[in-house]
Amino acid sequence: MIESYEFLMSVVNTITDQIVVIDPKGEILFVNNAWVTFGKNNTCLINETWSGVNYLQECDKATDMGDEFGLKAASGIRSVIKGDNETFYLEYPCHSPEEKRWFMMRATPFSILGNNCIVISHQNITERKLAEEEVLILSRIDGLTEIPNRRYFNEFLDNEWRRCHRLGMPISLAILDLDHFKLLNDKYGHQRGDECLKLVAK
Repeated sequence: MIESYEFLMSVVNTITDQIVVIDPKGEILFVNNAWVTFGKNNTCLINETWSGVNYLQECDKATDMGDEFGLKAASGIRSVIKGDNETFYLEYPCHSPEEKRWFMMRATPFSILGNNCIVISHQNITERKLAEEEVLILSRIDGLTEIPNRRYFNEFLDNEWRRCHRLGMPISLAILDLDHFKLLNDKYGHQRGDECLKLVAK
């Protein structure tokens, strides 16, 4: 149990993650400096202290506008408030016009002065997500020809097959074969064969 708001504010304001504390109804009790700064820098600051703002209602508004992450966030936080889950976390994109960004939201219950509250943190995980994207791209690209590999082809074909089936559209597949490629390798060597494959791929 945390025994004073002053102590809570002094600790939370030293944290670089964006922090918001809400009551069980979703009303915002406190936001840290990082939260306010992010709001100012991204033109989403409602007021300096966010007083009078209901976090859950803001999630619901986002849901009504078609934001699936707003729905997931609201449902997850409510599950923590009800005690159905001890904690909740959600990774979500929050891209700006200048850059790709991802955050991880984590909601955790705690008690202050005998009152039950939920602390919600938003941690920037962009560096990790960009690395994951790069690994995924590398796993789908052939190292020699730099075009999609068989693994990616299988995923793509499966998705297109399902899409065309759903829409009642035809699907076409073209197969390109390099005749007598073994003779090229045998006569000119594998290095020349690789160069040939790169040219064909382009």
